[in-house]
Amino acid sequence: MSGDEWSDWIAHDGKGCPKHIIGLWVFLEGECGTGAVVQDLCRARPTRPGWDWRNFGALVATDIVGTISRCGRILRYRVQQSRHLQATKRSIASDLPVEVGA
Repeated sequence: MSGDEWSDWIAHDGKGCPKHIIGLWVFLEGECGTGAVVQDLCRARPTRPGWDWRNFGALVATDIVGTISRCGRILRYRVQQSRHLQATKRSIASDLPVEVGA
């Protein structure tokens, strides 16, 4: 998860899924109900209970089949950048002057 495909890590404030990333691919890092650090790659959706830290430790359905477990919390995330944005950044970087003999 490095390079220009992903944004820098963004610390999450625990106040729900940020509206500007709904539907985008995100790489999440969080804490599960047992305290272990977990990671996930998924589309950001506001129905995921871990975005809201008030749910931490509560029993919640965690998947489409209704598996019940303790709710974790999302601590930080990275957003996948569009191919267009990646190409634009590469183009700008290639146009920057290079200092010779520095």
